[in-house]
Amino acid sequence: MRNPTIIKACFLAALTALSSVSANDSEQLKVAFVGDQGTGESARAVLQLIDNEGVDLLLIQGDLGYSRNAAAQWINNIDQILGTDIPVLLAVGNHENYEWLVYRRWQLDRIRNVPDLICEGNPGVKAHCSFRGVSIVQVAAGVNEVAGVLPDDEYAEYLERELSSSANIWRFCSWHKNQQNMQTGGKTNETGWDVYSACLKNGGIVATGHEHAYSRTFQMTDFQNQVVGHRNDILEIGPGSSFAFVSGLGGRGIREQLTTGDWWASVYSASQNANYGALFCTLENNKATCEFKDIAGNVPDRFTLENQNTPGAQVVNDNLAEIDESIYKVNIGSMSGRTCTLLLLILLALIIIEKTVSIQKTGVHEK
Repeated sequence: MRNPTIIKACFLAALTALSSVSANDSEQLKVAFVGDQGTGESARAVLQLIDNEGVDLLLIQGDLGYSRNAAAQWINNIDQILGTDIPVLLAVGNHENYEWLVYRRWQLDRIRNVPDLICEGNPGVKAHCSFRGVSIVQVAAGVNEVAGVLPDDEYAEYLERELSSSANIWRFCSWHKNQQNMQTGGKTNETGWDVYSACLKNGGIVATGHEHAYSRTFQMTDFQNQVVGHRNDILEIGPGSSFAFVSGLGGRGIREQLTTGDWWASVYSASQNANYGALFCTLENNKATCEFKDIAGNVPDRFTLENQNTPGAQVVNDNLAEIDESIYKVNIGSMSGRTCTLLLLILLALIIIEKTVSIQKTGVHEK
């Protein structure tokens, strides 16, 4: 008698291998990148732009609904505008401190309902997903605001392990936060350089959010020291040669440019009168055309990619990690435990002061 478990495993392995081959050969695939959304009209306008562009895959680099009880409206926006079939992958951001469990469950349902989207690990936090020959490796580097999410969990080693022999030549490293020199606003060093270096070493493209602007580096050979390979708009992607970008104009405010550097190929912020929008890349064989487009139709950045990665032997298996979801249920809003404790102590001190003053006033009246 045939073992149905073995048959299923063989079928999934074959499906994954065929998916990798098809995208690496001739299939065209359009991917959108966005982050820092919210749930308002601007966020909905960006989603409508993504729908109008006929995107095959949406990667969201964190900060989704922002406020408490916003997850339901955020999910409704996605489902209503994009439909329920398009694959969407979320990387956890610091503003998922309210309802990450809700977003996580929605993402897991979406993954299970898209046959070509195969993931292993813990999606949004530490996972490797494959969709029609494209690898997306998600980590939560620097995210310490969300209960149950570790800001440092050997993410660089994970990126190295998952990308070094990936069967997919298109490799995206997806996380939310940045290093100060990898964004153009007021963010500080929050992720460490090791995740950037691991992605670069293995021919991955760094996709982030967090800063509410759009920025893209030139072709880089060293992120940490900001070493530029060249400054034209045809970028060669391969081991030790890639670029990083921030696509944080998803709908939740637009910020000024506060920093500069000769490694930036494009910056689109409030200083450049930016509007909300997303980065779109159309992948075909080992070539890609990319452009950032805003909701008014403006295209402040356009560039081409030539992929020089060599396919490896490692395919992604359908193996979602078993997670005890109770770790995500602790919620103290946007405050750390130390901050919360401090505020409670201040409140207690104010109560004591008020009681003391009240007793003193009573004593005066009695005299």
